[in-house]
Amino acid sequence: MAEEADDQVDQVLDEDGREVRSLNSVNRAFVLFHNTTNRLVELFWVNYQGRKVSYAKIAPRSAMRSDTYVTHPWLLEDFYTKERLLVSGRMIYFPIVWHQGPIDFDNLRIERQVVRVYFNLRRLETIAVETVALRLRNSRNADVLEIPLILREMIKTAHQEMYTPHPPT
Repeated sequence: MAEEADDQVDQVLDEDGREVRSLNSVNRAFVLFHNTTNRLVELFWVNYQGRKVSYAKIAPRSAMRSDTYVTHPWLLEDFYTKERLLVSGRMIYFPIVWHQGPIDFDNLRIERQVVRVYFNLRRLETIAVETVALRLRNSRNADVLEIPLILREMIKTAHQEMYTPHPPT
C-alpha cells in the first residue's frame, strides 16, 4: 500500500521548477507502467500536498497496472541509486483520460495507457560501475579487482550507495 514519505522531503518540482501535486480525483485513467530496465524501480504518486508517496516497486522488465486520475502525477526512481527515470519521455508522468466522447456501456472495454519507464541518457562509465557494484557481496570485494584504483573506488562508493539503507524519500 502507499506509504507517505516524511516531512523533510521538499516539494516535487517539474522540469521548469514549478511545484507539482495531485489536484482532484474526477477523471479516471488506467495505466500500465512498463519497466523496460533491468533494474528494480520504485513508483511514486505525488499527493495533494506535492509530496512523493511510495506506491509500488516494479521488477525488472515487468509491468504494473494502476487505476488513477488525470490530475495525479507519477514519477519513478531506480530503487538502489534513487536516480529519477523517464516515463514516456518525461520526468513526471500525468495520465490522460481513458475515453473520449460518450461511453457505450454495452460494449465497454477499458484501454490502458502503456507507459514505458527507462533511464535517461547515461554515461557508459556509470552503467559499468553500477553493474559491477551490483554483483559484489560487499564493497571490500572491489579491492581484489585488477582494474585501476580510481575505478575500484568508484565501484566501492556505488556499492555502498546502493546497499546502504536510505531514509524515506
